[in-house]
Amino acid sequence: GKLQTGQTQNYAFGMAAGGAAPAANAFELDEARLGINITGIELWTWQPYSGAEQYRALDTIEAELLFTLPNGTLLSYLGNPSINIGGHLSMLDRASMVRAGLTWGGQLFETPFFLEGTLAAALTNSTLSGAVAPDRNVGCPVLAYFAANLGYRLSESWSVMGTVYHASHASLC
Repeated sequence: GKLQTGQTQNYAFGMAAGGAAPAANAFELDEARLGINITGIELWTWQPYSGAEQYRALDTIEAELLFTLPNGTLLSYLGNPSINIGGHLSMLDRASMVRAGLTWGGQLFETPFFLEGTLAAALTNSTLSGAVAPDRNVGCPVLAYFAANLGYRLSESWSVMGTVYHASHASLC
């Protein structure tokens, strides 16, 4: 499989299920999320690689779990982010990845809309070198992962979200 990195954005659409907020002194599963991704969308409006359009596909299943930490942990000083463990599984034998990181979020004013941001470390099975265009060489299997979500809370337990994410080796290898 090959991960489109560098200037690549991917979009995910999915549903999230979560219960009431966990107890303040417990490390508990807060949400389970499942969705599908459209991969291979370029960040810039121009296409640097001819043939890249064939790599745009609704081809990846995404799943993630969000855990809430007890109050008073070191992460309390970082705004109480959730622990995020998740991954992407390509259904077309392209790149897949697993990740672990932190997710911050908040409601938009007094509306059912919410925003989230995620920073994580990821491992991929993507091509490290020798990729044929329009695929790119990832360079190393360890990636930095960044995501932004815009969501709408349907009820206390259900939400729908749109996600934009980017994975890159961040010039570390």
